[in-house]
Amino acid sequence: MKKLIWLIVVLAIIISGAYLLTRNKTESPSEVAMTTGVQLPSSFISPKGLEQWKIGEDNTIEITKPIEDFYPFTHLTLNKPNGEKVGIIACKIGGGGSDGRTSFDWGTKTVLNYCGAGLNGRIVEISPGTYMVAITEDIEGSPVMGTSELFSIVSK
Repeated sequence: MKKLIWLIVVLAIIISGAYLLTRNKTESPSEVAMTTGVQLPSSFISPKGLEQWKIGEDNTIEITKPIEDFYPFTHLTLNKPNGEKVGIIACKIGGGGSDGRTSFDWGTKTVLNYCGAGLNGRIVEISPGTYMVAITEDIEGSPVMGTSELFSIVSK
């Protein structure tokens, strides 16, 4: 009987490990935490959880390693807690001419709804709410490579 219980426990561990390895790579660390109870390490120093940033004030987004270490060309995006992208904070950063940046200033007032030429409908104003910053590849629908903790943007 003890051998059967031991065998069941070992199989459960193997199956859950295989499941975690084959998960869809588009899931953010927050989604992994919600579905598995395992919190992945954050790639962000700032914003910190429960921090409040005022609309229109300059704030600095800080990450734990140079942006190009995530992917040659990345976006910093503002996302809702459910992962839905609100807009792009910084476009196509990193790559060939990158200087190993780990911090990015943001005016906490607007985001872009796309990167490229033309301004018609490009700028989106931020509303007060709870958000997270995400690191994504520069291709729409790309996987999220890291997220900050949830933080709040409040009226000035």
